[in-house]
Amino acid sequence: MTGAAEPAGNLGQYLNADHPDAYTVVRGDTLWDISGRFLQKPWLWPELWQVNPQIENPHLIYPGDIIRLVYFDGQPRLQLERGGAGLASGDGRLNPSIRTTPLDSAIPTIRLDAVQSWLVQNQVVSEEELNGAPYVVQGASERLVLGAGDRVYVRGMPSASESFNFVRRLASNFFPSAPAHEVAGQIISVFSGVTQVGQFDVVVLNLGAREGMDVGILIAIYKRGALAKDRVAKQTIRLPSERAGLLMVCRVFERLSYGVVLETERPLAVNDEVKNP
Repeated sequence: MTGAAEPAGNLGQYLNADHPDAYTVVRGDTLWDISGRFLQKPWLWPELWQVNPQIENPHLIYPGDIIRLVYFDGQPRLQLERGGAGLASGDGRLNPSIRTTPLDSAIPTIRLDAVQSWLVQNQVVSEEELNGAPYVVQGASERLVLGAGDRVYVRGMPSASESFNFVRRLASNFFPSAPAHEVAGQIISVFSGVTQVGQFDVVVLNLGAREGMDVGILIAIYKRGALAKDRVAKQTIRLPSERAGLLMVCRVFERLSYGVVLETERPLAVNDEVKNP
């Protein structure tokens, strides 16, 4: 596979025409939203991010912080200024002050409320794990539909043990990035019991860790071309696929991964294609 990372040339060409020179972060912002204010391709944020070694945890951004667009050697850079880092005295001079903020108040990469509840309720296990796992034989009073507080009879459970559900939450401090190599796959499933895919829906891709997937990787979605009849050649042909959206990988397994749809230009569906952005 050949390299496919974004070119490291003139990054100014990716700036939005109406980009601000500075932006003050407000509660409810996400890194993706802020990146989109400055950049045509928000996943290029790490290329422009200028880390200030004098700022503790410079990759964590809080409401009240100021992000400024500056230039070094002709190249645009985004710098962070902590909100309230200096307060003016009566004579106009800046006085140092201490700003304390809990780590969990840093803004997330994307809207975690859109996917968090779903991510903690799903997991992928191998066929061997499933075959060897304890299983429910029957509910109390031979009931088939069970709920919280109901008693069940389980076979295969080790003696003197308890059963727990283990969940893994999505980290909010990763950074979107383009794949480091060529990728090509498909949407093979969509959750929430729908057939049409929209913004913030979670989909399953037939790409996993073995294909180089990782949390934060961005992939373009292409609407699969429809079948059409060529009446001249008397053939059925498939029309070209067209770009229709963008998703970010949010959880990775060996042979598949989950992605949250960030942008859509038209309804998407199972079997639509995913490629490099």
